[in-house]
Amino acid sequence: MGKMHKIYDKNFTILDNTILRDNRLSLQAWGLFAYCWSMPDDWIFYEDELLKHFTNKKTSAQTARKELEKFGYLKRTRKRNSKGQFTDPDWTLIPEPTSDFPTLEKPTSEKPTSENPPLQSTNSTKYSSNKVRTKDIGQAEPDNIPYEEIIDYLNKKTNRPKNKYFKASSKTNRKFIHARWKEGYRLKDFKEVINNKCFSWMNNPKMFNYLQPSTLFGPKFDQYLKEMHIPSNATPYDLKDFENQKLPQDDDLPF
Repeated sequence: MGKMHKIYDKNFTILDNTILRDNRLSLQAWGLFAYCWSMPDDWIFYEDELLKHFTNKKTSAQTARKELEKFGYLKRTRKRNSKGQFTDPDWTLIPEPTSDFPTLEKPTSEKPTSENPPLQSTNSTKYSSNKVRTKDIGQAEPDNIPYEEIIDYLNKKTNRPKNKYFKASSKTNRKFIHARWKEGYRLKDFKEVINNKCFSWMNNPKMFNYLQPSTLFGPKFDQYLKEMHIPSNATPYDLKDFENQKLPQDDDLPF
């Protein structure tokens, strides 16, 4: 018989054990709930984008969502706007279903009177409300991330011709930016990474092609950020010219 050991230091989520002990739920339902619970309260995202984080087919993720609704761990409600049209659904995650949220096929739409707790709260009688948009991620800015400003800054710093510009609307470019933003990095960090690597790579033909979102905003982002801080108006030096310079002899030195 083996023992389980857990190693954790930071960047973890506290989750009520009630849902994890509910053997009516599938592993997919547990995973979907845990992933959503790990996000900040009032996090606005898209269902289509959410499903990209799972290897299961879309139908499997939808089945997991229905499981959570059926057993009272998830409530989706839709309201009407000023024109009487239904808005996109809001999700309310309930770590421990109570009498306010009976386990019905379609949980009641009445909102609980309890206040929403912080993400890491261990009080399982409160709720986390995550707003969900069902449109495609390319149609709006779910996290208020300045994709366009970041990409525009990169295009200008690399002096790319307009027909070679990286596009802020590219889902691939957004994926890398979104991942770093989710880790807590902000606009000034993106600009600093761009400044650092442009200074290092602009005059290197072999490295110039790596001045792109997939490299700069990839897993080594933090490493690039911690390099020497380069001013935004700094001019890249030519390493070859530096190497070809003749070093002064000891007799030529003034000391």
